[in-house]
Amino acid sequence: MPKTGIRSYATKTQGLRWLAYYHRDGKQVLKRGFRTARQAERWRSEALTRAASPADGRLTVGEWVTEWLERHSSRIKPSTHRRYQAAVHTWIIPHLGNIHLASLNHRHIEAMHQAAVREGRVSRTVRQNQAPLHMAMQEALRDGMVTHNPAALVHLPPMGKVDIAPFTAEEMESFLAANVTTELYPVYCLALHSGLRQGEILALRVGREIDPVSKTVTVRETRSRHEVGAPKSMTSLRQVALGAAAAQVLAQSIEVKA
Repeated sequence: MPKTGIRSYATKTQGLRWLAYYHRDGKQVLKRGFRTARQAERWRSEALTRAASPADGRLTVGEWVTEWLERHSSRIKPSTHRRYQAAVHTWIIPHLGNIHLASLNHRHIEAMHQAAVREGRVSRTVRQNQAPLHMAMQEALRDGMVTHNPAALVHLPPMGKVDIAPFTAEEMESFLAANVTTELYPVYCLALHSGLRQGEILALRVGREIDPVSKTVTVRETRSRHEVGAPKSMTSLRQVALGAAAAQVLAQSIEVKA
């Protein structure tokens, strides 16, 4: 690994400044004059990315997507990182890993997707495999490592339609009546009367997001497995009004536990 880093230095006229450096082919490459450490680190990171792509194009797709995923691991949600990691190690590396980055084309990627379809994978899996590859190649394009993003030229299979059969009013009342004595009855009642997603319900806390008095539930977070984080989009941050029946069930549940 090349010696690399950033450090600060003082100037007479401009005060504290930052420089970034790395070594390539036995020579130090250095750039001064950054106002912040973040600016210096960004230049260093981008310079190392360019240095990792030799002129003869020997950097492979597998090497690049692995580096890209590691670099962005702290910037994406843990659940998303796990999904990208599965796509990289289960599909992208086995099918495309040995191809030189500069030689990758859309036919290679479509062949990987077709292999997934032949194995009976749904179109959602194909699109999950496509997402990290597309972003990694877009970053390679930005850094001048490739001349275009082949993932942007791929024709994806259409999303299969999922038929949803929601409860009728009679079915909902029957389900709740059958579970009225169970511990999860308040959760079922909240889910059916509010329309909240499972992750949103699991992240709710009594006295903060759940307010039986005002008959509202405020969605601020979502839970995925054992992790709690922000919802997928700003539109998911919302306040949901509860009916009198659902609010009463929640209020009674809180009183019992208290």
